[in-house]
Amino acid sequence: MRDRIINYILLLMFCIPVYSQSYIFRGVSGTEGLSDLVISTLYKDSCGYVWMGTATSVERFDGVHLKHYPIYASSERWKWVNAIIETSGNQLWVGTDGGFWQIGQDRVDRIAPDVLSLIHISEPTRLRRIS
Repeated sequence: MRDRIINYILLLMFCIPVYSQSYIFRGVSGTEGLSDLVISTLYKDSCGYVWMGTATSVERFDGVHLKHYPIYASSERWKWVNAIIETSGNQLWVGTDGGFWQIGQDRVDRIAPDVLSLIHISEPTRLRRIS
């Protein structure tokens, strides 16, 4: 009986295929077309593109090529990409210190020109439940 169970287990071990995933990481640098070596934010959209926010632009990486979307602002500080987000309809939005930007076909358009500033809290804030 014991030999039969061992044979059954061995048969299952050899009949069930073992799948292994291999992950390949490829670095992206200036030689591939990256405009800035400092990336402030990363976002992977629903189509599989990886979007990188830099100090002066947004870069789209499709796994092979980079596409450059420059941000045209009057101040270097206003060009720094803080956030990238996707809304319904695969629409991408970029947040900088200079406002909100919308990524179009070949360019980034400024939608809300208000200056955004981060709020720094010196002490930890405690949330209280209101009943």
